[in-house]
Amino acid sequence: MHGSPLSPNPAVTRVGLFAMMLVMDAVTALAPVFFALAVGYAAGRFRIIDNIHVDGLNTLVMKIALPLLLFTILAGARRADVVEHGALAAVALLVMGVTYLAVVVLQRTANRRDTAVAAVQALTVAFPNTGRSPCRSPNRCSVRPASSPSPCPSPSER
Repeated sequence: MHGSPLSPNPAVTRVGLFAMMLVMDAVTALAPVFFALAVGYAAGRFRIIDNIHVDGLNTLVMKIALPLLLFTILAGARRADVVEHGALAAVALLVMGVTYLAVVVLQRTANRRDTAVAAVQALTVAFPNTGRSPCRSPNRCSVRPASSPSPCPSPSER
């Protein structure tokens, strides 16, 4: 016997505790995201929100609410907390940048796309919150002026 039932299990190492803390941090950080996704899905499924006003809602969230939220979080954070995650931010930016460049080069060389189309497709692939692009398929992807009609089907066309 290794002592009393309250004594720590010798099989649990510092690495195991660190890994468990990382998993708990990830779960704690992601739980609100998945909750918000579930609420949004339920709102659409039960027709509380329809597709008519989705563009306005996306604009509100992505251009106003999210930047304000990020500013508020960073403004209220201690400098040491922000600097502590600098390496993670650097790795994420590096991976997204390399992915972006690789997709642009691939689209320009292998698929012979023009620079604008290749850039939009690379943004869609490389950066996580740009998935709501007008690109539904590579053949319909184009950079268009704001006054031109959307390549996305309207709710009545679906």
